[in-house]
Formats: sequence, C-alpha cells, structure tokens
Amino acid sequence: MSTSRTMVLFMYIFWAVISLEANYVNGQQTASKTFKQYCVDTHNSYRSKHKVPNIKWSDTLEKEAKSWAQYLSESNNLFRGSKGENLYLSTKVQPYTASSCETAVNEFYTGESKYSYDRALLSRASERFTQLVWKNTLEIGAAGLQRKDNKTVVVVRYNPPGNYNTTVAFKSNVFPASSKQTSSSQSDASHVQIQIPLTLVAVLAAMHILA
Repeated sequence: MSTSRTMVLFMYIFWAVISLEANYVNGQQTASKTFKQYCVDTHNSYRSKHKVPNIKWSDTLEKEAKSWAQYLSESNNLFRGSKGENLYLSTKVQPYTASSCETAVNEFYTGESKYSYDRALLSRASERFTQLVWKNTLEIGAAGLQRKDNKTVVVVRYNPPGNYNTTVAFKSNVFPASSKQTSSSQSDASHVQIQIPLTLVAVLAAMHILA
C-alpha cells in the first residue's frame, strides 16, 4: 500500500472515531438525549443510590407541569402549584435546554446534606431532596421554560406525592445513600480513568496498518 493511501486511511479512521467518541459519554449516547430522558435518568440515578425503585414518566403529570411552568414563566413568580412538586429556578440568566432538567435535579439533591436521617422529619432545606428519593413515588412529569427575565424555571410533578410529615413516613421512604463517601462525579471520574479512549484504539489500528 502506498504511503499516500495509507495516510488517507489513517486520517479517515482517526476522524471517524473522533466523531463517534464525541457523541458518547461513558459509553452512553448523548447526541439526541431529550429533556424527558435527562429527567428520568437523573432521578433514577439518585434513587438507585438511595436504594429505592426507579420512577417512570407520566404524560399527564407532564401536561400539568407544562401548564404551571407556563404560568411561572409569564408571571416571573416561583411558588408551588400543588403537593408533590419540586421547583428549580436558575440563579442567573440561563437559556432553557434539554439538560435543564438534569441541572434542576442535581440542585434538588444538594438538600441531602441538610437532611437528618435521625430526626426523619420534613425540612424546608431538604424537602426537594426527600421528594426526589421518596420510595413510594412511582412516576414524574416535568417541563421547563425560560422566563421573561431570561432565567430558566423547571417544574417537576410527582405521583404519589411524598413528604408526608411523620417520622414513620420518612423512615419508610427516605434512606441513606448506599455509599455516601463516593459522589457521582467521583464515580464518573474513576470510570473515565480506566476507560481506554476510542481514539487511542484508532491510532493503534492505524499504526498496525502502517507497519
């Protein structure tokens, strides 16, 4: 094989794999991930960490969330429309994107550090976290919009709703994380460290062809 043809083949393999790798994060395709998928996946990632069942998407709850998000975006307000609801508002001008639900759920989870598993009672500082991981909640629906002030609002509705303010209810529905010492970001980082990049595979394959 001529040197020029070999180099063309090398570049083709290299850029093809670069393109493929760009559409994957930790082995999962991300190019076409929707708002709905971000919502469900992020919820279930945290729920799994706290040993509670996965939730499913509800079109009915989605319609309710859209209606409330529309009101909040038009009025520039932020208050709950019903029980079993979590709200997120960006702290600065932020465009609405498909990943806005992931951002919202990540913020809901920050309340975990403020929740007392010993007291096991409702707290304003942790109520979004406890609803997020409430065991008996089976489904969610959500919607996000950009408000008139250009901040993003996300509404998530839950069914059955959680946060029933009794110690028995909280101890039966909110459990400590299975491995509190390992954050999701640390887990992702360790996964990336042991993952062999696809580009390296391409380079090695091309070197074999050149030999």
